Amino acid sequence: MAAREKTVFGKLLELFGGGNKATPRTEAPSDFERLNEVAPLKAKASDAGTDRRSFVCREAILDRQEKIAGYEFSLSERLQSRLHEKSQLLHRVYDDALLRNLALHDIHALLGSRIAFVHLSPASLLNPLIDRLSPANTMLVLDTGDITDLPPELAEAMANHRHRGVKVGWLLRTPKTPISPLIADADMLQIDALAFDGLQIRTLMRDLPGKRSAGLPKTLFVACNLLTFDDFNLCFNGGFDYFQGPFVASRENWRAPKSDVDRLHFIALLNMVRQGAEYDAIADHMRQEPVMTFKLLRYLNSPLLGLQQKITSVSQALLIIGRDKFYRWLSLLLFSVRDQGYQERILAEQALTRGRFLEGLAGQGDIPPAANDLFLLGLFSLLDLLLGQPLSGIVTRIQLPEPVKDALLGGNSAWRDALDLVIAYESGDETRLNEAAARCRLDAGQVTEAALEALGWTREITSMQDEG
Repeated sequence: MAAREKTVFGKLLELFGGGNKATPRTEAPSDFERLNEVAPLKAKASDAGTDRRSFVCREAILDRQEKIAGYEFSLSERLQSRLHEKSQLLHRVYDDALLRNLALHDIHALLGSRIAFVHLSPASLLNPLIDRLSPANTMLVLDTGDITDLPPELAEAMANHRHRGVKVGWLLRTPKTPISPLIADADMLQIDALAFDGLQIRTLMRDLPGKRSAGLPKTLFVACNLLTFDDFNLCFNGGFDYFQGPFVASRENWRAPKSDVDRLHFIALLNMVRQGAEYDAIADHMRQEPVMTFKLLRYLNSPLLGLQQKITSVSQALLIIGRDKFYRWLSLLLFSVRDQGYQERILAEQALTRGRFLEGLAGQGDIPPAANDLFLLGLFSLLDLLLGQPLSGIVTRIQLPEPVKDALLGGNSAWRDALDLVIAYESGDETRLNEAAARCRLDAGQVTEAALEALGWTREITSMQDEG
């Protein structure tokens, strides 16, 4: 058994990029010394040679207001399934790879007040990389497995993390899991909705407060593996605080979202900008949409653009930033919607993140160097859902750069490969992701870095939309 585990362990380390040979020593190294020998901790992305083969994916988690409350971060879904029910040592290798990737980025800056849900094996509570995560918005989610209690060193580590401000929760995979005092005192419980029935959930929620230590705040409940909108409704009515699963990104019962601007009028304006209309004519056209003008000027004067002078008019904006950037920022308003439900919010964030993701990869590998046009490619790739019309009909009505138009219509090119990459990343399918990255000649580190940076940028944009 030990020899077999060593073989699997070696293959997994090879998947994460190999490592350094161990220095001979007389006493057996600890688990984390062994991990550090094959996967040294890195402080900067540029040094992270052993992180380049592991993709970090994300999944949105909603709150009771149907807004995105946070993201669950994980390595690719296929890798997780291969590790399920493997030894604790292999789980620690997986956890270490995930934590190393997250530690390379300022997750707090990327998420703001949103929560980073990070799944770990309880044994990984000793991993020093946890201290690099911001306590303000980190929720460690521990897998219960057969555990009813923690060894003293792990219990102490968990207490230290919570003292620092990190929240700690548990994933309950089955209703047969005994609710020990350790689990009862958690900040959060994540429930696999496919494994529990309604009565079991109600019983758990009813009985849990009596098992918790006095003075602790209310336990937060997360429903995961929700497949449909009906599943979401049942758990919402059942009193859950957060909701997660395929239903979030599905297009079940999809309707084109409402907007406080006329989108057909808006597309005509985009065409004017692309066709070279006079600046005064564009400004006159925008006066018919005062809400559009207000939002655009707010975008352009935001710290995100970093302009040295305040822009007070559309004509001034065109003169200072030029047509291409004006077109790009004007395009953002297509995804400004009102009375948003979770589907509309997910659509808006997904489109904005796609645009920024592709822009961030411009010029890397075989990705074209045209950052601004790549942004438009990602942003407009969801126009069919936005307008409730086939994409083929929409792109013929909008003046777009020819490579962007061709890629949106499915043409075979480096532009289409770039779009396929971002779609594969969203799927979390390791095989598709590896194939798409290989076509673009990119490694996992480049893809993950662009994806996480895009996440933070999109949060800034959507928070501005929420303000008005």
